[in-house]
Amino acid sequence: MKLRHKIFAAPGIILIFLVVFGLLVLDSMRRQNAALDEIYVVRFGDYEFATHLAGTIDDVQARAYRLINWMSAFDDSTIDSETQGIVKSLTQVTDALAEAAKAGQGDADLDQTYGEILPAVKTYSKQISDALDLATMDPNMGMAMMEKADKSYQQFATRLKNLIETDRKAAGESYDMARAQFGRALGIAGVVLGLALLTGILVSWILGRGIMKPLRYAADGSKKIAAGDLTVALHSSANDEVGDLIRALDAMRDNLKGMIESIHETAGQLGTATDQLVDGATKVAQASESQSETASYVATAVEELNSSINHMADNARQVQELSRNSSQVSHQGGEIIRQTLDETQRIASEITRAAQTIEGLGEQSSHISDVVSVIQGIAAQTNLLALNAAIEAARAGSHGRGFAVVAEEVRELARRTAGSTDEIREMVEKIQQGSNDSVADMRRAVAAADGGVNRAVEAGESSREITAGMEAMLREVDAITGALNEQGTASQEISSNIQRIADMATENSTFASHSAGAAKQLQEIAAIMLRQVSRFQIVAVPAPSSEPTSLNDGSEDLEMHQIDGETVVALQT
Repeated sequence: MKLRHKIFAAPGIILIFLVVFGLLVLDSMRRQNAALDEIYVVRFGDYEFATHLAGTIDDVQARAYRLINWMSAFDDSTIDSETQGIVKSLTQVTDALAEAAKAGQGDADLDQTYGEILPAVKTYSKQISDALDLATMDPNMGMAMMEKADKSYQQFATRLKNLIETDRKAAGESYDMARAQFGRALGIAGVVLGLALLTGILVSWILGRGIMKPLRYAADGSKKIAAGDLTVALHSSANDEVGDLIRALDAMRDNLKGMIESIHETAGQLGTATDQLVDGATKVAQASESQSETASYVATAVEELNSSINHMADNARQVQELSRNSSQVSHQGGEIIRQTLDETQRIASEITRAAQTIEGLGEQSSHISDVVSVIQGIAAQTNLLALNAAIEAARAGSHGRGFAVVAEEVRELARRTAGSTDEIREMVEKIQQGSNDSVADMRRAVAAADGGVNRAVEAGESSREITAGMEAMLREVDAITGALNEQGTASQEISSNIQRIADMATENSTFASHSAGAAKQLQEIAAIMLRQVSRFQIVAVPAPSSEPTSLNDGSEDLEMHQIDGETVVALQT
């Protein structure tokens, strides 16, 4: 049986008893519910029905007597109303009894009682009706009839009271029976719970003992192994988890035994290897010190070389800077010459356009001279016409005097016009002369500007050649500077690498010293390992006698035997 089956066996048995207990409780509750239904629905219903009938008939009896006794005091409507109410109540009682007798109540005695009461109630109803009818004619006759009705009333009233008492007793019996059933169910449930507890405790004790015995066996074997005795063999034929644990412990013991043997052998080899490691570490430390000194000398020489290269690189950078400045100045000069050339060409163009404009003004002044000549001709003709007009006015005598005055004024105007045109002609001639002189001067200026442009072009070409030479020299200087920088960087890297080599040599020397110390520590650790491993017993010691020895100090379930040089622990079953 597996361990989990053993663990769950006791709770499973208890659970089965609890299920039985639950079923018993459910059956008891069902019976209780049936008893309550019988008490409330059947017995209490019959009791309530009989009580209602008795109360209704008592009320009818009292109302009938009251009506007959007070018949003379009531009016007809009141008498009719009371009579109808009494008849209606009696009809309801009769119908209810007839329906109950017809339906049946499941009880033969009860059905028989209803069957016997029904005719009596019908007779009583007829007698009450007759008494009320007679009372309307003569109250005494009605009262006499009521005496007969009283006899009928007494007969079935007694039966109703007996019926009520019977229902009450039946309800009590049902209640007592329900209590008895509850007591029996409670007793059975107590017995089931007691059996569940006893069975659970017994099964738990048996299974617990079966579990604890191999566990103690495994624990005792583990203590032996923990104490260093690896010669104790553990065996178990149990097919459960504890058996697997015991077999795993035995496999662990075998593996641990092999590991301890291997560690013992390895510790001896480690001692020999550490001796060689100490010698090698000492030699490495000495070689590292020598390497560190040599690297320091080389680092000093490389540092001096690096200083020289840096000085050359600084000079090359200064030359590079001067060359760059010269190239920049050359570029600026070429730019200025180009701007001067452009400005000179622009001035020459402006002078040419001005000369063309002045030539155009000279042509316009020629047109002005032509216009002035026309005006002079018109003034001469006007003067001639004015003279002719003056002559004609003189011929006319006094009649032409006014016309003569006008002719004189016209002639004066023609004379003044001729004078103005002479002045204009002189001014135009001077303007034409100045324009011609200006055009000649401007043409000479254009020729001079063209010469300046040619010289500026030549200067620009020279400046470009100088700039190209400076750029070529600057590229060479840049290449030299770059090469020097690369050499400086390379020398710095060489210096750094040599310094690292020196540092590494120092570190190697330090590590070698540490390795020597670590090797000595390994020697000590190997000795400690040997001492620790010697605590484990991996070879069986012959027992002084062949009697079996107990593994767990007096336990009667475990025994040890010497088999093939090993101590074998057996679990008694």
